[in-house]
Amino acid sequence: MVPENREEILSHFKFLEYIEMEDAGHNMHHDQPEKLEKLLNEFYLKHRFII
Repeated sequence: MVPENREEILSHFKFLEYIEMEDAGHNMHHDQPEKLEKLLNEFYLKHRFII
């Protein structure tokens, strides 16, 4: 996602959030598994995907 199109793209998705993870590339689940798990859990709770 390029910066100049980011807001337009995000506006089309109800629950989409843009987050940049430091020290992680395309395979963030491999590079930063604990941080990704924390971010996903926070996202699920925020949007009530987990009760």
